[in-house]
Amino acid sequence: VGQFGLGKQLYAAISVRNIYANVQRLAAQRGYPRLKNQTPNDYLPTLIGAFPGQEPGLRRITSAYNAVEYGQVSTDPDELARLRAAWEALKQTPSP
Repeated sequence: VGQFGLGKQLYAAISVRNIYANVQRLAAQRGYPRLKNQTPNDYLPTLIGAFPGQEPGLRRITSAYNAVEYGQVSTDPDELARLRAAWEALKQTPSP
């Protein structure tokens, strides 16, 4: 709350963090865990391996997560919808 205040920014930040956490969790279940010393950008190639054909969505999710971590969260509802759609597509992607 201190970083984003109450309202749209907080909701967007929580949504993005939740989506990224779910992506990490599903990747780990598929055998592609994030190492403790990996940044989100370092982990991105691993995610691309875990979810073949989903690179654009993974890049979008990773970029949004990085933005939240550095305090530049987008409150654009269309962007949040695209992030959620990318997450839904990832869940449907068969394991490699």
